[in-house]
Amino acid sequence: MTEAPPNLRFIVVTVARTVGIPAIERVMDAWAAGVHEVEWWFGNGDHADASV
Repeated sequence: MTEAPPNLRFIVVTVARTVGIPAIERVMDAWAAGVHEVEWWFGNGDHADASV
């Protein structure tokens, strides 16, 4: 799933965990290499292993 505001200053992409972090990094690195002045990062939405 991809979301972007009208001004396109950021894009949110949701990817299933089953895809795997290395695969996501490869795709995002390849995409970012073709876009001027872009950076990407990810956040882990799963806090199951965090101490409560």
